Amino acid sequence: AMEGLDRANRDDVSRMYRARKTMLKMMRARGYAVEFDDDEQDQVNWSLEAFLEHFGEDLNRRRLDFVSAKPEDVDDSIFVCFHDGEGKVSKNHIMEYVQKMQELKVKSGVLVSVGDLSPQGRDVIRDLTRTDFSLEHFKEEDVLIDITEHSLVPEHVVLTPRDKKALLDRYKLKLEQLPRILPEDPIARYFGLKRGQIVKVVRPSETAGRYVTYRVCL
Repeated sequence: AMEGLDRANRDDVSRMYRARKTMLKMMRARGYAVEFDDDEQDQVNWSLEAFLEHFGEDLNRRRLDFVSAKPEDVDDSIFVCFHDGEGKVSKNHIMEYVQKMQELKVKSGVLVSVGDLSPQGRDVIRDLTRTDFSLEHFKEEDVLIDITEHSLVPEHVVLTPRDKKALLDRYKLKLEQLPRILPEDPIARYFGLKRGQIVKVVRPSETAGRYVTYRVCL
């Protein structure tokens, strides 16, 4: 399917394929279901050929959008959208995505774009934090590879509220006593960590088999 494309197009298609694959994995890591009903197979493991076969000739970034829900709570859904175009993402573009979220009755969104946000676009996203809606932003170049698969990145597991309480009770800890992970840390952004959430970090250890630490997002 790639033969008919010139090199620039081939590179572009490859980037779309890789970015969408990372976003599917990212949502799965956050506990969202990324198996879609109409699938013959798991989209996360699609080959480039399967990706092209599914999206066909008329491939543009807007067609890569998807919505995922938490299996145990279908009301907790997230809309992942891909901005088509290389330029800055304007305030009006952001408003369009928020409108789409309203139509889909989804409160959380993640936007992936080739270009940066315009200052006004960034303001709109920041102002959303005062509403029921939230929109995260990733640049496409930052999601071409899945950072959690890098050999030097240890395994991270986000604690549920119940596990968080059990940990703090067991060790008689206050949140402030734990080592921190900043909200803008790439790993915190990958998991969509909110302030106050705790992540368990599991590293291989020569002596203990594995070495576990905890970090709080503050």
